[in-house]
Formats: sequence, C-alpha cells, structure tokens
Amino acid sequence: MKFPDTFHSHELLIAFSFFLLTLPLFSSSLPEGKGKEVPYYMTSDVKEVAGKSFDYIVVGGGTTGCPLAATLSDNFSVLLVERGGSPFGNPLVTDKRFFGFSLLQTDEYTSVAQSFISTDGVQNHRGRVLGGSSAINGGFYSRAREDFVKKAGWDEELVKKAYEWVESKVVFPPELTPWQSVVEFGLLEAGILPYNGYSLEHIEGTKIGGTAFDQCGKRHTSADLLEAGNPKNLVVLLNATVNNIIFSNNGKANESRAHGIRFIKSDGSSNHMHEAYLNKPGNSSTWGDVILSAGALGSPQLLLLSGIGPHDHLKDLNIPTIVDLQEVGEGMQDNPCIAKLVDTMPQKRLPEPPEVV
Repeated sequence: MKFPDTFHSHELLIAFSFFLLTLPLFSSSLPEGKGKEVPYYMTSDVKEVAGKSFDYIVVGGGTTGCPLAATLSDNFSVLLVERGGSPFGNPLVTDKRFFGFSLLQTDEYTSVAQSFISTDGVQNHRGRVLGGSSAINGGFYSRAREDFVKKAGWDEELVKKAYEWVESKVVFPPELTPWQSVVEFGLLEAGILPYNGYSLEHIEGTKIGGTAFDQCGKRHTSADLLEAGNPKNLVVLLNATVNNIIFSNNGKANESRAHGIRFIKSDGSSNHMHEAYLNKPGNSSTWGDVILSAGALGSPQLLLLSGIGPHDHLKDLNIPTIVDLQEVGEGMQDNPCIAKLVDTMPQKRLPEPPEVV
C-alpha cells in the first residue's frame, strides 16, 4: 500500500480502508453531466468510457472514493466508477423528511440501498449510489479519536486540515427537535457525563454532533465533495459494476502490475464486458493506480475476483491466483443495529436522524 506523493491535506480525511494497486489516464473535457448542474463530467453510458485511459481509476464513489477522486484530479486525469446512480434530485436521499425510507424500498439492481443478510442471519444495507452509504445513513458526523489517528500513523496536522475541508462543505450544526432534546436529557439523567454541548470531537460523555442535513433539511453526501475537483480531469461513470482488475506482466519474472479494469452495466441484464486502462504519464518513471474504495465488502470482493486472496479459495472458484494473500475476504465483523421504540403513542411521528450521542 502507498499514497501518491501529490496528495493534499484533505485526502487524509478517511477513517476507512482502501486498497491501492499500481496503475494511469487521459485528460477529458467532456460536456457536463445531466441532472444536477455538476462541474465535472458524469455519465451512465459505459461506451463513453470504454477503451479510454486515465492516470488514476477509482472504483467506488462513496465516502472515500469521492473526495479521493476530487483531490487527485487537481493534477491527474481520474475515472471514478460507481455501480449505483446519482443521488441528486432523489428525495429518498436528499430530503430529511424521508430519512430511513430508502432502507425500506430496495430492489436487486437500482435502489440506492442494497439489502443483504449476513451468514449468521443479521439483515443489513449498504449504499449503491454516488455518495455511498453517506447517502443512506444517519448523517451523523464526528471526528475520530486522537489515539486512533496516532495509531494509524497519520500526520495529525494534515488530518486536522482534512476534517476542516470536509466540515466546510457537508457538515452542519443541528437544530434539536423535541425528541432529540429528550434523548439529550435522558443521557444526562442516566449519568453519561460530562456534558460537552456541541462538539465534533470524539470525547467521553454526552454531546451534540455534526449533521449532514442542512438547515433546510437537505442531506449533503460525499458526492458533494466532487465539486472541488478539476472538471477538466474528472470523469464520473455511474451505473457500472467493476468485475475485476486487469493485470499485465511488468517485464520482470513472476511480477504483474495493474493495467486497468473490466466493467459492465449495472442493470442485471447486460453481461457485455468493457475495459478502461491506465496510462503512464508523460516524462514519468511511475504509473498511476487503480484504487479500490468500494467499501468493507466490495473492495475485498474485487481483490478476490481479480486473483488476490487465498490460493485454495480462488482455486475452488476457478480464479487464477495473482497474489496468494490469505487474509483477503476473512474476518469481516459488524455490529447489528437494535432499534428501540420509546414513544408508546407514536401517532404519525417520522424517524429522525441521530444528533445526540
């Protein structure tokens, strides 16, 4: 794993895992995407991207992929591939009144939330839309613990600047509703102290955190961070599912490097495969990367489909082994959500995103 030398401070915003595989890009000045007026090119036509080359290919347009693609586009051509559609103009994503409704309206290919059940029977959801799970979750924002940042070995000053960059674009102080105030007083009465008021820090006690919903009740997702990208260098491909990474021989014995990706339309009916490639930037001795930011489930899945993982497991699936890496796809754990109804007469009360913790 490595970080490109050209990263700016806000690339370190991520408290999420993503995988870097060495790979390159073309500069594009294509027309604007449809729907919301976005300052970059956004398309669902796989043929517009097929066969093209980029400096960086980012797989997964979620909480990590969007800011990463935006910052890389400052100096490089970037293709961002998202298996879902656009969040812009979708009230199930943007309207606070419909918080939680997207989890109730799921289908196999097009819904913004994908429902699945774990092997031990726990039902869950993951985002399938530009913005990823930031488009379907509670919209609650908090910074990571300081000791977490230190343990990760990140530059603390750069992390601070990354937080500030994100917070300036998609984070807002909430206005507590009567029910949120009930939660606040209930926690304090139960002795969850000290009372910290409004704070974005990860601290003990009770606090009011940041929210991704603005004062007009509109949700802001990581897709909004793409607006900070260089429109001449950034291409966003929606409704496209990446099948695997293309590897080629690096000119050395038994050594391969990522060369591109294979992808199909995310409509469930098309199996026609398309490819996009990496370029070697001019006058450079290095290549760009294919970056997997497809989430805790999607990234290891793509590594396995690409031949990176336990040899015996890949052999059982008839996938040629590129790298025998035993830990890939193993040890996934999650905490199931437990909902508690505290109003004995809810009447027509709608669910509310969390603001007090």
